[in-house]
Amino acid sequence: MIMTTTLVGQGCADIVGDAIASTADWADAHLLIDTGGDTEAMDAARTAAGDRARAAAFAWIDDYSAARNFALDEATRQGATWAVTLDPDERIHLDAGDLRAALGSTDAGCLLLHEQSGRYAKERLFRLPCTERFSGIVHEAFAGYRVGAETLPAGFFEELPKSPDALDSKSWR
Repeated sequence: MIMTTTLVGQGCADIVGDAIASTADWADAHLLIDTGGDTEAMDAARTAAGDRARAAAFAWIDDYSAARNFALDEATRQGATWAVTLDPDERIHLDAGDLRAALGSTDAGCLLLHEQSGRYAKERLFRLPCTERFSGIVHEAFAGYRVGAETLPAGFFEELPKSPDALDSKSWR
């Protein structure tokens, strides 16, 4: 089972639905991680995910890696074999057939997707249970590649543009 994991927090109600919709053609379930305090955002995420929505609460401790690791562990507990990390400000573009074929033919524990421009790739798909962890409180990174990693040749992710204030705020975190 392929499950997206989305951290749903403050101020993302207007964008989280489109993020989840970008995975609707191939995700079997959507795990919505409630990081606290934004009922409107969780409602929007649940609406977008429909009958494939699942939710779990994570008490926010100002640590993105802890939240990502919790999401991977929770996806495992809920029976997923692959987890896809998806932020509310991201959209993932994959062909369902290509994705399932790639997952069925790889021994890697982690798959990366290129950003839309092709300038860089990020860890996005994780074979479960995942023995490696994210690290870093704010700008989290996947801590190891002992599980093996490959880059998916088809598909990409895009990130919504950030305002100058949002970029400034992110750089100070």
